[in-house]
Amino acid sequence: MSEDRQRLDTYLDNFDVDSDDSVTGMSLHVENHEGGGNIPDESEYYENRLKWLNENDGPKNNIWSTLAKGEYDSYSVTSEDKELVYVTFPHWFLDYDDKEDWRRLFGEVYGNFNGWAVIDMENSSDNAWYFKRFYVNNRWKRPSNKYRTLIAPRSCFTIYRRDGEPNATDKQKINRRDALPEDVDRLEAEEEDYDWRYALGAAYRRTSGEEENKLKTAKNRAENLPETLYGFLEEGVDEYMRQSKVEGKEVSDDDLAMVINSLTVALEPGNGDE
Repeated sequence: MSEDRQRLDTYLDNFDVDSDDSVTGMSLHVENHEGGGNIPDESEYYENRLKWLNENDGPKNNIWSTLAKGEYDSYSVTSEDKELVYVTFPHWFLDYDDKEDWRRLFGEVYGNFNGWAVIDMENSSDNAWYFKRFYVNNRWKRPSNKYRTLIAPRSCFTIYRRDGEPNATDKQKINRRDALPEDVDRLEAEEEDYDWRYALGAAYRRTSGEEENKLKTAKNRAENLPETLYGFLEEGVDEYMRQSKVEGKEVSDDDLAMVINSLTVALEPGNGDE
């Protein structure tokens, strides 16, 4: 059976919403409250990840897995009264005279701010969000005011929140290449060629051990390098991760596996010989 067929069968067996045996997990709520200007006023609810992927391909793809894990860039939310969320708000929100604390934290914002934040859910009200942290310029920052909190009207913010309990597959990053059938050239693929059921099936198979974990395989091969050469590999990986962070690029497991494999091949004894 082809890999495509295995992935599709896995999706149909485990995620088909019409199946009584479908896997339960989290949903995702995009909250808006009486927006004005260029802010939406209607909330959206994604009851399953297939709907999310069909409508949010691209940079927003992995918002789902990050919310499922409750962690971003080594910072995890462990308190029950705090919540990791993805946030969008317009630059003009910072222009008001009483937003000096916000400007001190964010600096210049052009267009919209899109990024991660931590909300104090216990103190947030029906009309206002209480923010405890924001991820700005590739690092977590706390407000510098007396209360270590920034308060904002809900009407000016779009908030992406997790709803329900995630399962193991929810926490898996979804690879765009996995959504493309084997017989389609990635360089010539058009949007309608992608089928996210394949990608969801692949993610499930990785969590259940049915499909090769490329990152684990790459790490196992790298561990066979002599100790000195392995040190060079670690330096190369660290530099790649550092540069990716500077560029604001999110590194997938497949990306990291490719880098490790490339460095391993270059460092393996004999590969540099004529």
